Amino acid sequence: MVNQSLASRIAAVALTSALLLAGAACASDDDSSAPPPSTDRPDTAGPTVRQPTLEGTVSVLAAEPLAEVMPLLVERFRAENPAIDVTMRFDSTPVLTMELLDGASADVFIAADQANMAAVVAEGATDGTPRVLALARLVIVTAPGNPSDIVTLADLAGAGSAALCSDGTPCGVLTDAALDAAAVSLDGTTRVASGRDAIESVVAGDVEAAVVFAADARAAGDAVEVVDLRREVEITGHYTIATLVAAVDGLAARAFVEFALSDEATELLERYGFDRE
Repeated sequence: MVNQSLASRIAAVALTSALLLAGAACASDDDSSAPPPSTDRPDTAGPTVRQPTLEGTVSVLAAEPLAEVMPLLVERFRAENPAIDVTMRFDSTPVLTMELLDGASADVFIAADQANMAAVVAEGATDGTPRVLALARLVIVTAPGNPSDIVTLADLAGAGSAALCSDGTPCGVLTDAALDAAAVSLDGTTRVASGRDAIESVVAGDVEAAVVFAADARAAGDAVEVVDLRREVEITGHYTIATLVAAVDGLAARAFVEFALSDEATELLERYGFDRE
């Protein structure tokens, strides 16, 4: 139901408008000899206000699976902000988190999960609330041709050997959650430091398969066969991004974060194995 006060205000405005129009019509009839209105338009645009050019250097600590796509994202960012330099360093999220907690200097942090970012937030090191950059999904990688015909997580049990990311890493935590959800128990698995290490184990022939993030699998190219698990695994990880309190050039850092969250950046991330939230 329409609010009566609001309806009364709308009616009053309508009545006032009608009276003004009627008055204008009467004035027109009474003064038909009045000169026509001028068609000259005064210049009301005023001087052009230029936005200040952002400049500075943004230091980014980012999760390792972003190593392939981030240089392209930075290239596009700098095309719009040529006076801002961006430096990047990639490592596993737990390593980067420990560095930040130990006082490492950086302007922007991108974690491959929410738990490690939460630890940085708890330390009071983030400027504002972290935001979700992209979603991470799991895939299985095998040797080219998928010789063991692995198509599900359950098939890993019969594969004989598989590499999984270490306990406590974003990839490892997500893998364990997916295996638990699928009620799959694996024997003979090898735990490695990162998804890229797991892929290297497959390429070297040390294991028959590995469970990794899709972005890491894409970076491996034709060296592996990728088994998509989206129909089986609904669990996804969250890449999170935040400006840090220690940022030297806060405006430049925030501009980078906003660009990383833009539709243009999201479309680029999707092409490199990341999913949109």
